[in-house]
Amino acid sequence: YGRPVVFFLLVNLAGVAAVGLETSTNAALWPAGYYLLFFHISFLPSAWYLLAARWGVDRSEYGRLERRLPWLALAVSLVIFLYSSWTRAVDVTLIDTRWFLDLKRLYVIIAAFFAVAVTAGLYAVEICYRSSLGLAREKIRRSFFPLVAYGIGLLAMTTVAMLYHQVSDWMTCAVFLLAALVGLPLARHFI
Repeated sequence: YGRPVVFFLLVNLAGVAAVGLETSTNAALWPAGYYLLFFHISFLPSAWYLLAARWGVDRSEYGRLERRLPWLALAVSLVIFLYSSWTRAVDVTLIDTRWFLDLKRLYVIIAAFFAVAVTAGLYAVEICYRSSLGLAREKIRRSFFPLVAYGIGLLAMTTVAMLYHQVSDWMTCAVFLLAALVGLPLARHFI
């Protein structure tokens, strides 16, 4: 796993911190929450794709991996981060005593990038699991199901964002919980 695990966990921790800072009563903390929120929203698809592309791959197989796609995902994430930082295209809003992640002008681009990255990541995970046999399959089974559940959670969040331009607080918390479930077997494997 290596660096993709660290990046994946960092992006999700940034999301948790961003929601905490954005919903706090201290106005001085809000600018930090804004930038963490931009970071989380922009780099979540590429963090997920990097993790999924490296999942279950042996060191001897690194040469066969497509090297351009992770860099392309990171480049798109960086463009989204810069654009959303300049235009404030992502926000956390309070509607009827509930917090919502509000994707303003950029929601179509973010949601489309999300959908492509999650679909490609789930495809890579499924191919790896299907092609593994015996002991190799037993070793990766513990992280396979949480990883697929996390991918489905991201896909659900993407669909809601495309339909309603908003993602509710409970769905965001569910995705963070699934990220924690993914992080546990990954950290165990990494250690």
